[in-house]
Amino acid sequence: MAAKRGKSTVGLDIGSSSIKVARIAHGSASYYLEDYDVEPMPAGAIVSGEIRDRDLVEAALKDVIKRNGLKRANVVVSLSGFAVLHDTLTMKVMSEDDAKDEVYSEVEKISPFSISEVTLDYKIMEVEEAEDQMRVLLVAAKNDVLEDRLEILNNLGVRPVIVDVDIFALYNAFEANYDMADYRGAALMNMGANTTSITFVFEGGFHSARDLSISTGHFSDRLEKEMNLPQEIALDVLYGSPPEDLDVEKAAKVISGVGAELSDSIEMAVSYFRSTVDLDQLDVIMLCGGGAAIPGLTSLLETKNGVRTEIANPLRSIEFNPSLFKDADIDMVAPTLTVAVGLALRKSG
Repeated sequence: MAAKRGKSTVGLDIGSSSIKVARIAHGSASYYLEDYDVEPMPAGAIVSGEIRDRDLVEAALKDVIKRNGLKRANVVVSLSGFAVLHDTLTMKVMSEDDAKDEVYSEVEKISPFSISEVTLDYKIMEVEEAEDQMRVLLVAAKNDVLEDRLEILNNLGVRPVIVDVDIFALYNAFEANYDMADYRGAALMNMGANTTSITFVFEGGFHSARDLSISTGHFSDRLEKEMNLPQEIALDVLYGSPPEDLDVEKAAKVISGVGAELSDSIEMAVSYFRSTVDLDQLDVIMLCGGGAAIPGLTSLLETKNGVRTEIANPLRSIEFNPSLFKDADIDMVAPTLTVAVGLALRKSG
């Protein structure tokens, strides 16, 4: 007998290159993917999380909403990019009220934005009474970026009941699909068109996150410039469908060059993470997002960083009807759904 399914949650990941939807039913002991969708986002409509062309974004969202019956639906959405600041602070143990004042003071020091320009949230992650220290996670989002996104969704008849952050959605997806006890230290790397973020896991829990300067867009830009390719062809090369007359060896060399730069950025982020915890070596680097499909990237990063590297599967422990993917390659699609799945794993009430 199939397990009884509870209410469904819709995760809506509005990215720079596409909109991803995941609808997941929450059972008593399992999750079930009821449906998913991917809609391309016109180039330049969203850059690093900020809406640059409202009309194009609204048009793409209208198609998604109509196709998936999201009118008046409750959805979980997220923010990402350079308009979102996240950091982990180590502070003396103090009361909630004092911690709030301290966090606000710290944000004023590290944020490129005025404190009046951001919406701030924080969470005390860990308290070490013996050392009189506690670890606090803070997240600050630019008000105009948050308000733009919510206004568009509300105007289109969608109810965003939870606003999350991509780095937490990544962790949610990882926790639901992998045995956390197997990973003392792990890095979950989400490669989008304009931004790349790494969520670090330590001893089974969320630890911290870092943004990297190299994204999928850097690979396509370099292919365009060094091989004189139109953007559409450069993207085809990145996603494993090169034209027959392409100089494959040269393309591989270009990709490898950018991959080496990405590897250096990863090494710096991992080194900093390891310096804050008692960890000699990462257990794994998990790739997701559009960049996970770049040919040879997984093996290149594994070789250069000396850490087992694999493509994340956000549906590894989530049930679904295989017919959902009858017209798509699930191995290609699943990694791009990681954030949407992580959002849909939240209970929206």
